[in-house]
Amino acid sequence: MAMPAFGSARQALDSASQEMSEAAHNIARQTGQSAATDSSSAPVAATGPVAGGLTDDIVALQYSNRQGQAAARVLEVSNDTLGRLIDTLA
Repeated sequence: MAMPAFGSARQALDSASQEMSEAAHNIARQTGQSAATDSSSAPVAATGPVAGGLTDDIVALQYSNRQGQAAARVLEVSNDTLGRLIDTLA
């Protein structure tokens, strides 16, 4: 007997992991670009596209973290439910 919650939670965990990796990569890339720009004589505008992108990526990282936590909770509850069903039917 397959429980759909396991598949959905697994898919959500995979999605959250991929989105976290992408956001972290973007943050690292943008931070590296900012460091390279800071070492030059040109000032960096705090409201430029890098700042907006960095904010978006930080929000995406936090969102993906929450998504992963929710999926882990679904797995935990599903596991407990399945265990109770087995105990009850056994």
